[in-house]
Amino acid sequence: MMKENNKTIGRQGEDMAALALQQKGFQIVCRNYRKSFGEIDIIAQKKDKLYFVEVKARRSGAFARPAESVGPAKRRQVTQMALAYMGEHGGERDCSFLVAEVYLQEKKVHFIEDSFAED
Repeated sequence: MMKENNKTIGRQGEDMAALALQQKGFQIVCRNYRKSFGEIDIIAQKKDKLYFVEVKARRSGAFARPAESVGPAKRRQVTQMALAYMGEHGGERDCSFLVAEVYLQEKKVHFIEDSFAED
């Protein structure tokens, strides 16, 4: 079997996360929203709330949890991206951040909501 590269794993993870969100009643607003300073994997909406989703995919859950790779710098970047998106699309709205942990071999997606909340 050919070794999958990170881009392929990331795309598969994003596809699985988007499908799982839709199955939970979310509408996918945008995928791969880019600016010069970063990217948001998925922007979804449920009722009147926007969700900014960072997808972290792994082949299996044998090692560290995928969400552990979302450190303070990545959280700041996604927060800045969310502000940029809202500025372009109608200003302030109720929003939340999700980390989607995707386990490809197990075909499992786990969402961690409000995962950027600071204590």
